[in-house]
Amino acid sequence: MNDEITFSLFLSIRALNSILRSRSYRNMILNRNVSIFLDASAEELSAALGDNIEESYIGDFLVSKCCSRFYLANEMIAGILDNPALFCRFPFSLFVLAISRVDAKRIRDLYGVLCYSDQTKLRLSPLRFQKTTFCQRGAVGRSWASILEELSSFPKNTIIVNDRYLMLGKEEQAEQNIADIASALMPSAEYDGELKMFVYFDAVNEKWAKDFVHGHGGGGLKEMNAVFCEAVQEEFQKKATKIRNAIHSAVNGDYKVKTICTTYVRPLEKARNGDVLMSTWVEGYDLTHNRRIITDYFEVSADYGLIAFDKAGRAEKEQTIVTKGLYCEGLNDSSDIPEERHRVMLSNYAFNMNYDRMLLAVDGTVVKDSDQVQEYLQQIPLFTPSGEFSGTARIK
Repeated sequence: MNDEITFSLFLSIRALNSILRSRSYRNMILNRNVSIFLDASAEELSAALGDNIEESYIGDFLVSKCCSRFYLANEMIAGILDNPALFCRFPFSLFVLAISRVDAKRIRDLYGVLCYSDQTKLRLSPLRFQKTTFCQRGAVGRSWASILEELSSFPKNTIIVNDRYLMLGKEEQAEQNIADIASALMPSAEYDGELKMFVYFDAVNEKWAKDFVHGHGGGGLKEMNAVFCEAVQEEFQKKATKIRNAIHSAVNGDYKVKTICTTYVRPLEKARNGDVLMSTWVEGYDLTHNRRIITDYFEVSADYGLIAFDKAGRAEKEQTIVTKGLYCEGLNDSSDIPEERHRVMLSNYAFNMNYDRMLLAVDGTVVKDSDQVQEYLQQIPLFTPSGEFSGTARIK
């Protein structure tokens, strides 16, 4: 199995031909770090290629070796169609298969993945979606509901909310914004899976650490750090429980939602002047810098932060909130394709976090052991590496 996450396309022969013939969509897979799973046997692929392989779109694609991860996957895809609940295991994926439009819509609604009939003209609007919203400080008329309105209809299995400062100020306001984001992004009412809502925030800030040191002076650094880390854990659990309660209140039992909160513990250290301060950085902490919302198929970034509105609905700060689908840029212009960054960010969460310095809470209950933290995160389908699955054969 590969040790990285890639965007996966599960395609019929007809769908692969359509993509390769499309001036826009062929750039999704040409020279791309994607995985392609073809719903065909070796015999069916050979028949599609014909005698002059390079004269066919698929043959020319294979000969050019544009994609290093190309699999015959008819057995695997047949198994998924026989047990549709398995679609939930492939959230960062696009399915265009030889199924009816009705069945494709049912799969989108029930299992939170992008699925289309290969009889439908390729439009893939969720992947091409983009939207920019300007919020003027103190102004009303904007809200998470209006900003995320279109995204509620897009399939999703996981929602990632990343904002270091989320729970470091007005916690009630943070809870309201999180609840509004969760409410706005809930999937189709028919969704049958368990939605994962993954939230990163700093449990404490520098002022909190200074106050702690002031109240616990006199001991050695090692002893003080042990007490400090326990106190951070308690603070994190309280805040993770508040996040959990806000999200569950927002969905009101209409969906199965599991909240997974994480934070970094930055221990105390001595500065050059002898003061004891909280570390400003630990390995992996830089990966949590940007304020963003990430799902299977799009990213929302906020200049100022995700606590965007006060209780009266006024914008907290002047900022631009930008939403980008995986392929909203770069297919027909010189921009980088957002899917590249999306893939890297997911891989960072799955493999590059410093689990020895992390706390994780599942529905408000803290998991302390670093091995358990890593194991739990890598069980989330969106953080699962791509690879060779049972019922597939790799085409070299």
